[in-house]
Amino acid sequence: MFANNSWYFRNALVRANFEDLSQGIYKTAKYLLRFLLNLVLNENHSLKNRELHIQFIDTINNQNDLVKAKIDPVNDPVKAAILEHLQHNPSANYIELATKTGNSTATIKRHIQELKKQRIIERIGSDKKGYWKLND
Repeated sequence: MFANNSWYFRNALVRANFEDLSQGIYKTAKYLLRFLLNLVLNENHSLKNRELHIQFIDTINNQNDLVKAKIDPVNDPVKAAILEHLQHNPSANYIELATKTGNSTATIKRHIQELKKQRIIERIGSDKKGYWKLND
């Protein structure tokens, strides 16, 4: 079992020790625990390396909200990242969203317009002092 999942084990160790508070990324040992439970107690937890990716983790943490919004984080990672960030900072502007997601402001504007058209989000108040409301 260890030989077949050594790459997952290595990545789980990294996730257990990686933290970047400025990006809202915290240490987590849950992936390492999954591996060890499988190894020692013969449990059957899913060991997928893609789940260890920071962007994947952010979207999974908010999966219920994304499901409500009908956004698939795998097929629509930009929209998923925008929604995830707006949950934590509803007053974010296009520039901040572009910086946090690693996309251009034009891309963010385009995705925001689509989210507004789908009635997933709406702008409350002015562009300068308003905030984004995520609809159920």
